[in-house]
Amino acid sequence: MKYRFNLLPDSFKPRDMMEMGRWFVFLVLFLFTVGLVMIGIMYEKRFIDIQRSITRLNYQKNQLLFNEGEAQKVLVRIEAIQAKDSRDRQILKILDSLVNERIMWSRTMAQITYIVPDGAWLNSISSSGSGVERTIKFRGTALSNKWIARFIFYLENHSDFSGVRLEYSRLLKVGGREVYSFEVIANLRPPSGRT
Repeated sequence: MKYRFNLLPDSFKPRDMMEMGRWFVFLVLFLFTVGLVMIGIMYEKRFIDIQRSITRLNYQKNQLLFNEGEAQKVLVRIEAIQAKDSRDRQILKILDSLVNERIMWSRTMAQITYIVPDGAWLNSISSSGSGVERTIKFRGTALSNKWIARFIFYLENHSDFSGVRLEYSRLLKVGGREVYSFEVIANLRPPSGRT
């Protein structure tokens, strides 16, 4: 005879097992649902973080574009200032050359009145060239060649003139009197060479 022993208590009867299976399925479904909700929440949080990062990057991009626009405005202003500075330098250079190459005509004319001797007088004074190459042409009349020679001597020894030369001297009769017409050319020294 065979004896069968039921080692399971009465609470584990097959019917109870089915009910437990239901609870087990319900528990699994509940845990699965909770897991899905947790994963959804986690992805939603990650999505919100990504959206915030995108917003922050867009803000930074707009700031950079704004700063680039401001930098372009500043560069345009700097270029304008540099162009103005360049023009100012050119103007200063021109003014400097004018000051260095200028001729003090009032001083020169006053000196010429002392250079012309008593026996000679000037009919015209003309100037040509510029700067170092400036030439002055004296045309006049003298009582004799001696007065012309004295005029040339005075010009040669004056600090404002160099390269003095006689172009011509001609004998003329004016009012029954003999006079000499002459032309003398001299180079005007640059201002730095004058004292």
